[in-house]
Amino acid sequence: MNAMELLTTRRTYRRFAQKAVPQDVVDDIVQAVRLSSCGANRQAVRLVLVQSSEMVAKVQPLVKWAGYLPPEQGTPKADELPTFYAAVVQDTVIPGDLATDTGIALANMTLAAWDKGVGSCIMGAINKPALTALLGIEEPQKLAFMVAFGYPTHKASIVPMTEQTGVKYYLDENRDYCVPKRSAEEIVRARQRLPPRGSWQSRQALTEGVYTAYIHTFSPLLHKCLQNRFNFTDYYAQVLTFCFVQTILSAFPESAMNRIPSGQSKLYCID
Repeated sequence: MNAMELLTTRRTYRRFAQKAVPQDVVDDIVQAVRLSSCGANRQAVRLVLVQSSEMVAKVQPLVKWAGYLPPEQGTPKADELPTFYAAVVQDTVIPGDLATDTGIALANMTLAAWDKGVGSCIMGAINKPALTALLGIEEPQKLAFMVAFGYPTHKASIVPMTEQTGVKYYLDENRDYCVPKRSAEEIVRARQRLPPRGSWQSRQALTEGVYTAYIHTFSPLLHKCLQNRFNFTDYYAQVLTFCFVQTILSAFPESAMNRIPSGQSKLYCID
């Protein structure tokens, strides 16, 4: 699979074959977390691996499945349970944006598993106090998520999100998961082009730029000069004018400045 195929097919899986996840896949999951990007390279994400059948069985009643579905549809049966869990833990002594770093690590580890055909389910609806005690997680480390792993026995596909579906996933007639996603057009907005010179939009932009420059630069400095009884010499006038013009120019993209014919004032083009 190429990268986009991997991203498209790496969905949440909730029913699994009773087949152990090989150690090489577990090693890939660990490496994926170790190599994850993180703020200031602080590396605050830790893992607790739950691989023995005895410990996996103890974890099962402490996690919840498929919040959008009734239990009889979303909760795996005894012969559909995952065979491996990873507890994702945050080292709270290390400063930084732990939520973002954890999200990146979760994406990496589940993609690494899916590259080997192992599905996953990231679980936030968990009994954190009980799992913390069961897994021996101690302060300053804090349990953030559990991730279930195994070989899926169902399919999961992207479908268009409509007014009828909303955001909730659902099961089709084959008990396969359908996951509504917004269209690309809905989630992205292209940067608007610069209005043509002389148009009302460009005049409005100029007006707003001048007003912003006056309010934030020229007016405060002038007030300060008068308040402190400065001698308003040409020097202060030049300083104020420079700041005023620079603030106006900063309100317009550099690409617009670059369209000015050589030899003409940059300020001249703002019309």
